[in-house]
Amino acid sequence: MTTLIAWIGVDSRGPASLYFAADSKISWGKNDYWNFGRKLFASKAYPDILAYCGDVTFSLTVLQQIVDQIDIGLLYTEEDDYEKKNYKVFNSVKLSFENYPVSQRNNFHIIHGVREGCGMQSFFHIFKISYSNNQWENEELEIPHESRLIDKIGSGTNSMDTWYGKWQRSDSKRTSRSVFSAFCDSIESKDDPKSGGSPQLTGIYRKGNAFSFGIIYKGNRYFNGLPVSNVGALDSIEWRNCLFERCDGKTMERLHQAQRQPRPGNLK
Repeated sequence: MTTLIAWIGVDSRGPASLYFAADSKISWGKNDYWNFGRKLFASKAYPDILAYCGDVTFSLTVLQQIVDQIDIGLLYTEEDDYEKKNYKVFNSVKLSFENYPVSQRNNFHIIHGVREGCGMQSFFHIFKISYSNNQWENEELEIPHESRLIDKIGSGTNSMDTWYGKWQRSDSKRTSRSVFSAFCDSIESKDDPKSGGSPQLTGIYRKGNAFSFGIIYKGNRYFNGLPVSNVGALDSIEWRNCLFERCDGKTMERLHQAQRQPRPGNLK
């Protein structure tokens, strides 16, 4: 399983950003696991992010195919509104699954985040596509009016509840960093043995297309769950650490102009 979360970032003018985060661990039974599994996807051409929880082989494959189609213009048109986009994603998932071997079908969830409009005229939406025991569901989730968790899915939900509760009782409550930091603490705690590896993070702002963040974790760089072993164009993406601070990809330290986000001393 996994730990998968979605949350909204709200500033004084309203909802400003939408984020998905997941761990990178994929498990087979009790003893076999891999800490470099990708679980989040961001379109380079549209403000759309997708993620999965549950069955890995089907979900991972179909989401990569769907995002590729989105990016080269085969799935969406410029006239599609957010409901039409989600309808097309949902239909693509179902069409692919119809041809999947019955003996290999397992339950899964896919979440789809999308922005409608741009700038101060933008609105964020999240849909959760679920397949369970031969039944399909596609529901739109409510977007809150303050920075907080929208949904949590997977084997790590109890651990996430615990750490999210601690951060919401701190001085940093109702902030994006409190959600992401609680998520990182949950992964680091190992309370859920099926969640682990580096955090992954994708997002959508009021303007521009979706994107994946680089993550500074335990003194190393990661991107979509995979260690960044070669020092290439590190300034081509945005980097965050577990306190949600904006970081320099080269030094792995907080950017000088970035706001400091100290860890609260009253977590309990």
